[in-house]
Amino acid sequence: GSGGQESINNAIINILENYNPSYTLVHITGKSWYEEFMEEIKNKGIIIPDNVKILDYSYELPLYLSSSDLVVMSSSAISLAEISALGLPSILIPKAYTADNHQVYNARSYENMGASIVYTEDELNGKNLNNSINDLLNNKDRLDEMSFNTKKFAKKDSTDLIVDKIFEISGFYEK
Repeated sequence: GSGGQESINNAIINILENYNPSYTLVHITGKSWYEEFMEEIKNKGIIIPDNVKILDYSYELPLYLSSSDLVVMSSSAISLAEISALGLPSILIPKAYTADNHQVYNARSYENMGASIVYTEDELNGKNLNNSINDLLNNKDRLDEMSFNTKKFAKKDSTDLIVDKIFEISGFYEK
């Protein structure tokens, strides 16, 4: 997400420090976390490998998402809509401090449909995240199943539905 998430940032630092990821990783820290993230990397003496790219923010998110095999992110409604439209398997880490804990409910609905793996922020660490990433990337059948299940959440005609509802409510036309 554009704001980043401290728990994911910490897990990524732990992965870079201990597990030398064999996969290509593009990590977006969030603008407000970037300096702290990079300072922590420097203080720990971590060398960022060639297969890892660290960004504070990206205007190229559609490019990154469309070329991804797996996404690790929070579970905001907009983020979930994006991965649903593309049918992307995911590991969701709901932000614990959201109103009425809605991100946990969002994430659990994807998990219950077999579209995602969910870690709450208190469960997340570099080891379990790295293990889940590797397990999924090495299991094409599971990724395909998760992708299929994620697409079930997509509402490809959502714009038409919203416009129709606005016109209906405004009395512009009768449905």
